Amino acid sequence: MNSNQIQIESSVSKSNPTRVNLIWIYLLTSLPCMTASVTARYHKFPLPSTKVDYVLQIDPPASTEVTYSGKFGKSYSDGYPWAYWVPSPSSREKSVNHTSFDPLRTSPICLSIETKKYGGDVKKGDVQMASWQAAQWTCLASQAGDSIEKLPFLPGIIVQGHHWSFVATTRRGDETTLWASTPIGTTMTSLDVLQIMAGLSRLRRWAVEDFWPWYKDNVLKETQMV
Repeated sequence: MNSNQIQIESSVSKSNPTRVNLIWIYLLTSLPCMTASVTARYHKFPLPSTKVDYVLQIDPPASTEVTYSGKFGKSYSDGYPWAYWVPSPSSREKSVNHTSFDPLRTSPICLSIETKKYGGDVKKGDVQMASWQAAQWTCLASQAGDSIEKLPFLPGIIVQGHHWSFVATTRRGDETTLWASTPIGTTMTSLDVLQIMAGLSRLRRWAVEDFWPWYKDNVLKETQMV
């Protein structure tokens, strides 16, 4: 298995074997994206458009089939990578995300990570995350409509030197709020590294058990997965 791909272990009750089997085939893929620019029509933030350094994506195997019946009356079940069917037919960027950066075009972003060297400007990292995720919220709202209100937050991680912190943004109307960061751990001690790993594991679980079901129900609107 590619080192950048983490196969999701099931944390679901054995009383629901169907869901267990589905979760096992999903992958989370981490990608560097330092040069990924926000698509202009999604940038509504009052400050200049910004980038982040890494993202985590929901990326089921290409063999995963999706039967999709959308509002345009088209139905697909062709065994192609599922995400190619997510953008609406009028999408100019042909991307499921708020950036047309090619490696990020076909799998929805579920976690964003910004890194700063030791002694770097933490506030700048906060602004970068807020601007990036504000565009992501705008993109998701254009895809999910009023159902965007069912997504409680978008998670992010800001790394400064050895220190890792969790941040989150929420959306109300057209306003995006970045909540104060919470320390996860550092890479200076073994215990703190384990804390970081535990935090990442919890976010991984959220991506599969919360974000992905919301995305399927409100963006993909798929009728069957094989």
